Amino acid sequence: MNTILYFLLGFADIMVVLAFIFKLFRFPFWDYKKELAIIASTLAVTSYVFRMVFDLPEVDMPLQYILLILFFRYLIKFRVFEASLLIAIGILGFDLSQLIVAPALISLEVATLGDVFQSAGMGTFLIQAVNDAIMILVSWLLYKLNLGFSFIMQPPHEISWKTKYTGSNLVALVGVIAASTAILAVLYILLNYYNEFKYVIAVGITALVILLLTCHKKELEDI
Repeated sequence: MNTILYFLLGFADIMVVLAFIFKLFRFPFWDYKKELAIIASTLAVTSYVFRMVFDLPEVDMPLQYILLILFFRYLIKFRVFEASLLIAIGILGFDLSQLIVAPALISLEVATLGDVFQSAGMGTFLIQAVNDAIMILVSWLLYKLNLGFSFIMQPPHEISWKTKYTGSNLVALVGVIAASTAILAVLYILLNYYNEFKYVIAVGITALVILLLTCHKKELEDI
C-alpha cells in the first residue's frame, strides 16, 4: 500500500509543480498533457528508486531538478535558460509551501516532525496530499484571476537564439543560481544538518523573490 501511495503522490507532486509553472506563465497546460504525464511518471519512478531502493534520499531532489530541466529542454523544447528559470520558481514555490504546511499539520497533531524526514508513511503522505491540494488551488486561482507572466513564448522555442545576460536577464541568472543552490542543498542539509536548515529557507525565499520580481520587470518591459 505504501508503494502505491508513494507512486501516486510522487506523480501528483510533479504534476502540481508543472501545473503551477504552466499557469504562472500562462501556458496551456492540457496541450502538453502527454509530455507532462511522461515527465511526472519518470520522476516518480526515479524518486522511488533512489529513496526506497538505494536509500539515497539526498540525491532525489537534485536529480529531479536536473531531469526536469532536461525534459523541458528536449521534450517540450524550452531553451535552457527559460527552463531553468521556470523550474527554479516551480520547485521553490512547492518547497516553500510544504515548509508552511508541515509545521501547520504538526501543530494540529496530525503529523509529526519525524514524518518530515521519512520517505513514506501516513503522516508523510498527508503532508504531501495537503500541499498538493494547496498548490492546485494556487494554480487554479492564477488561472481564474488571469494572473501570471506572459513574456516567455509558448514552446517550442527557437533553440539557436542566444540569451544576453545583461540587465534583468543577469538578475534572473543570479536568482536561478541562488535557487539552484538552495534546491540542490535543501534535502541534504535537512537530513544531515537540520539546525542549519533555516539558512536554506532564507536562500530559497530570497531567490524566489528575486526571480518573481525579475519576471515582473521583464513583463513590464514587454508591454
